[in-house]
Amino acid sequence: MEFWITIVGLVRRKGVVIPALLIAVALAVTAYLVTPISYVSSSTMVLTTTQFGGTESRDPTKPTDLTNPLLNFNDSLTTTSAILIEAMNTGSVDRQLGITGSTQLVVDDGRTNPDLLGLNGPFLYIVGRSTSPAEAKRVVLDAQTLTREKLAGWQRSLNAPEKTYVGLAEVVPAGAPQPDRARGVKYGLLAFVLGFLLSMGIAYFRDKARTRRRARTAAERAAADLAPPSDPRPAPGATAQPTWTPIGDLLEDEDDEEGFEDEEELPAAVPASRATSPEPTNGSRSRTRKAPPALLPAPVKFKARSRNP
Repeated sequence: MEFWITIVGLVRRKGVVIPALLIAVALAVTAYLVTPISYVSSSTMVLTTTQFGGTESRDPTKPTDLTNPLLNFNDSLTTTSAILIEAMNTGSVDRQLGITGSTQLVVDDGRTNPDLLGLNGPFLYIVGRSTSPAEAKRVVLDAQTLTREKLAGWQRSLNAPEKTYVGLAEVVPAGAPQPDRARGVKYGLLAFVLGFLLSMGIAYFRDKARTRRRARTAAERAAADLAPPSDPRPAPGATAQPTWTPIGDLLEDEDDEEGFEDEEELPAAVPASRATSPEPTNGSRSRTRKAPPALLPAPVKFKARSRNP
């Protein structure tokens, strides 16, 4: 159900269905133009008997009754017609007639001719198809000649009375070849359908890939929003590493009302173990300068006071 919902949604989108139709039309036109034009020539023949029918009297005093060949059609002629059709639709016949490449020969009982549908007569419908008009007509004429030769040879081999030979009457002679674009139209329609389906399939898979990518991005964002904040406290058993900040950066000016004077700028980082050397002062009185404090962990702040009275 989801598949068809997606397909309907894609068909309703002009940005998808219009390019798909354009691609399908382009493929159909290309297939129609590329397919070579076929020329068709055809002929219709019918099997007939002689006026003596299928028998011949041996008694000269009692000759065989004469009949009208057009009124003497029976199932025997239909069987003979079927035999000829099977004999003409073989590979050996194609080699005898020189049929190669795009040239084709079709011999049937008229089932491919709409004008002969519904008639149950002993017909032979010969169709020659080729990309060359002259070749299409040549194939039909040669097929007619070969069919008559086969029919006469079989009757001679069976020692049939010559007066009873079955003949082939040409009802519709081989006409001028006519162009046939049915194959081009068929290939064009097939290319249109396949092109449209291929375009819609590509659009479907692209839409599904885009949907999965959006769902994955939304899931990642949701997981990031629901993740607990990181704990700044060290893990149990771990030693916290203090952050050392130079004292000079931590000295700030405070209220002057507290009576601090002569603020001394202390060195940024002096080891606490360094001792200060005594400096001589007036008289016997001497004053030693205290060593500046060592680096302290932030955010401790220090102020230096002047010791002058």
